Amino acid sequence: MTSPMELDRSHLIEVGLRQGILVLAAPTGFGKTRLMTQHKAHRERALAQLGTLRQQGREAVSEATNKRPGQDCLWIDGGAPMFEVLHRFLAALKPLSDTIQPCIYIDNWQAISADMRQRVLSAVCGAPVDLVIATRDPCDAQLLPGADVVLGRILTARHLRLNFSDVEHLFNGKLSISNSRLFRETLGWPLALGLINQDFTSGDKLLADIVHRETLVDALAADIHLQSALWQALSEVLSWADWQRLLTLTLFPSLERSWFDSFEQGAIDELLHRYLSGLFLEMEGQLTLLPIVRKALVHLGFRYFESDYRQVHLQLAQRRAEAGDIAAGISLMLSCGERSSAAHLLSQHGGLLEWIRHGLGNLEQILALFDDRDIKAFPEVAWLYVIVNFKRGRVDQARRMVNRYWRDQDAFEWNLADALIRLYEGRILDRQELDSLRYASLDQGSEPYATALANNILALVALQQGELQTASKCLDSARVAYNRELEAEYGETYLDIHQAHLALLNMQGELAGALLTRVAGQVQTYFSQDLSIRIALQGVKRELAFCQGLLPPVNAIGQLVYKLNRSEAWFDLYASIYTLAARSAMHHDGPQELLVWLAKASQDSQKRRLAYLETLLSYLARLALLRWPERESSFQPYIKPVAEQPLSMPWRLQQLHLEWCDLTGQASDLLCLTIAERAQAGAHLYLYTYCQWLIALRNHDRPALAALWQQLDEQGWVGMVWLVKHRLSAEELSDCLNRHNRTRLLQQPAAGADTSLLSGREVSVIELVRQGHRNKQIALELDISEQTVKFHLKNIFRKLGVKGRRQAVAVLSAGLPNFQ
Repeated sequence: MTSPMELDRSHLIEVGLRQGILVLAAPTGFGKTRLMTQHKAHRERALAQLGTLRQQGREAVSEATNKRPGQDCLWIDGGAPMFEVLHRFLAALKPLSDTIQPCIYIDNWQAISADMRQRVLSAVCGAPVDLVIATRDPCDAQLLPGADVVLGRILTARHLRLNFSDVEHLFNGKLSISNSRLFRETLGWPLALGLINQDFTSGDKLLADIVHRETLVDALAADIHLQSALWQALSEVLSWADWQRLLTLTLFPSLERSWFDSFEQGAIDELLHRYLSGLFLEMEGQLTLLPIVRKALVHLGFRYFESDYRQVHLQLAQRRAEAGDIAAGISLMLSCGERSSAAHLLSQHGGLLEWIRHGLGNLEQILALFDDRDIKAFPEVAWLYVIVNFKRGRVDQARRMVNRYWRDQDAFEWNLADALIRLYEGRILDRQELDSLRYASLDQGSEPYATALANNILALVALQQGELQTASKCLDSARVAYNRELEAEYGETYLDIHQAHLALLNMQGELAGALLTRVAGQVQTYFSQDLSIRIALQGVKRELAFCQGLLPPVNAIGQLVYKLNRSEAWFDLYASIYTLAARSAMHHDGPQELLVWLAKASQDSQKRRLAYLETLLSYLARLALLRWPERESSFQPYIKPVAEQPLSMPWRLQQLHLEWCDLTGQASDLLCLTIAERAQAGAHLYLYTYCQWLIALRNHDRPALAALWQQLDEQGWVGMVWLVKHRLSAEELSDCLNRHNRTRLLQQPAAGADTSLLSGREVSVIELVRQGHRNKQIALELDISEQTVKFHLKNIFRKLGVKGRRQAVAVLSAGLPNFQ
């Protein structure tokens, strides 16, 4: 190790000498020569002090080696003629006393021919001397005779690295950074420490770098002098093939072994252990060079091997992308300046539309690799930006980017993106746009995701307009398109949610429940971090529960509203959740909560630009004002004029319009019949049934009412009576709720009911247990973790003194008034 400051490490050789042979095997820079020089000087001083050597012996050794008297150690360089000198030295030792144990040092052992090695070892074998050999290649040590290797010892680069005490001795108080950080960043690598120490004492530029930089990594990477020294040290032992492997290792802070085939793994392992021992860390199957070396090699690679270094990057990037690790491939391309190639990789692997299927976390990770310039320069990155912002509910940002590219290039992907965002903005697509989507949905030559997405958009448009028959056909076509792909879980999960919603509106409760159960399993397995799918799932689940006569508590629906405002949501889902939230607030007497939700939605209307949002809030405010007339000043800001053409609005607004007109006595039979006919034509059984109830109750049509009551009892669609309860007698309402065990859930709890035993959350959990739900389903239903469900169940069992779910349900059913 080249260093003006002396650090005596000769004890390493003294301890290593056991049976007279010691091999120092490490790359250039680990101080093998200096270590032997230190040991030689130490031994000569010790032998000179013994005073027991015979004068003739000293003279004989001096004559044989042409050295001054008193020098009892022989130094031989492997690159020079050596055997004659060694032979005379060994011959001169024969008459000496047994107490004399001279030492022979052979440097650059790798430069000696195999034949000469054998002659040297044969001559030394059995002689009363210690032998220290220094070589750059650890494998050279295996050329020693087997018996000598067993009797001797090999010190590799791992042993020759400086320990923390050595580093303290060199740098204590001399640098602005701590010795512990210095040791951590170099791991005792002598070449790096020697260069740093040398530059410190000579006052070179590195000192200023170290003073002003927090770490040595940047200092070494910025110092050409140190890089050149590193280059020279490694160039002495590395072939061009090894240099290519070394450049590969500098691409990432850590590389997984699995990234390479077995041949490449063997070659890299040989490189690391033979030449770079001490420069790398090996942790759980990963390889990483020391940061202080890696960053410098990156600069060296760009300076001396720019084209080759770039090629190595691109080859490994393509390999990682083909293996499915798109983020690693893009990161490699960007790190060598191939920004256009990195952007092209997005469209090269699956096409732009297929990125919709990736989880949001993966998409955000990939987008974070690019900067604003890339988003503006490359349509592929802009498309990814649109998808991420769209999934995060930032529809306005997605809209701005779509407008930019949709106008500049008439690409099919951007037309689809524009249509999708229009749908989420609540806008009605014009005939030309719908025709374009229909053409794409029927084009068998299009890529599957394009066909599926076009059909999905058409299905959502049809659902929003209440044309369920059309929506069903579009969903079937989208599913056929997804079946042409191997990885379509994301898209098919959304199709299942829409299919469940469709079944709900067709009043097929069992089918809707089965589909939602399947979606819950898919979400838990594949999309637990995707808020948009979870919101859609929870929205349809809540609506199905309401149709079956279950109103959510205010706090639960409030959490859903909060998440809805932070995620993507098409208008129909937005209207569904907000309408349900308003009904829950009105039932549980929560005007303040409803006002908070309306205010938040009003703010969102400025950002989302949902075309019908203000109309939705107006109808909800009108219904709330009928419930709380004393709150007129609070709800008045949200009330807008009643729509002049209600039949042109989405079906949910038509229903709210009809409900408000009926409550205020403004509904006409003609309006009810017209909406009913349209619902029947679109196979919208839910809306059609609601209109039938209103018409039958308004006209006191007993035969029609009897048929409707029978249908309600058969299907369990108890939520329908909530919409028309103002027209039912108390006896009719009570009888219906008693038959379906919904008295407590649709009426206020009886005064004095015992609710102190279990908390509200515990009651919700055990109610779902009674309905047969498992812990995973309960967690999704209540939007809590499965571990929290187990915690609540444990508390319930403890409070009730039971050991299991069945016993808890039995005890509560028998003795708790508010548990039905």
